[in-house]
Amino acid sequence: MLRAAIFDMDGVICDSEPLHMEAFQTVLREEGKMITDQEYYDRYLAHDDRGSFEAALGPAIDSLKMRSLLVRKGHLFDEAMKEHLVIYPGVDAFVKKLGARCALALATGARRLEVEFILKKARLRDSFTAIVSADDVQNGKPQPDAFVRALQLLNERRLDGTPAIEPAQCVVIEDSPRCIRTARGLGMKTVGMATSYKPEELKDAHWVIDTFVGVGVEDLEKLFAWRKISAEIFCRARGRPSRRAGFAAARARRPPAAGRRRTRARARLDGAGSVRLLCESDPLAL
Repeated sequence: MLRAAIFDMDGVICDSEPLHMEAFQTVLREEGKMITDQEYYDRYLAHDDRGSFEAALGPAIDSLKMRSLLVRKGHLFDEAMKEHLVIYPGVDAFVKKLGARCALALATGARRLEVEFILKKARLRDSFTAIVSADDVQNGKPQPDAFVRALQLLNERRLDGTPAIEPAQCVVIEDSPRCIRTARGLGMKTVGMATSYKPEELKDAHWVIDTFVGVGVEDLEKLFAWRKISAEIFCRARGRPSRRAGFAAARARRPPAAGRRRTRARARLDGAGSVRLLCESDPLAL
């Protein structure tokens, strides 16, 4: 039963990952370290700012130096955000529809200042019962602290007399493969947003989309409704994908877990030109 949804922000609500990347690259360049766009997405995207700098420059950075790096990167991002921030189409309507059905939380690696600015611009600040930013947890994403804290806050603020929300009653909407795996490890359902990564790179999610346009609350409820699940992972592609993309999706496999049936995957191009990846799996593996 769907009782709560936890959203990421960057790459889910807004197209801000490229802005984070450019600011991070600029600060690292000043420190004499160069990273490519691909390196950023492969290694740093899932982290908050502190975790990214520790991963790039080593964990032994002293507190004053770290403070300087964070301030510089934050300033660059804030300036870029004012001019270039894009809210994804369909987010406003989808969040409000979902908020009428279940409790909503935001769990992000962004700073609280960034969160407030973006949610205000998207006109979504009042839709979230709980917000957890990088400033609110000791260990940032992809560690589980933000998801755990978000669920804790939702339970603290739930209606009197209602039972506690369990992890299995939550869905997490994320653009990062590492964060998707973290949420699944907590027992939560997951929706992968294919904005920062290719759909096949999000194969650990229960469902993959690349837009909220046309997505209904009932689509999320299906993740909880089936006892024996034939999970459907959809990519609503912006353009018609190539046959090569379809074949790549067909090769996607989940590794078998001990005592569980191997996941079987197949893909096809439907009449609308969307890649549709169907996974038939033991429900314990989902």
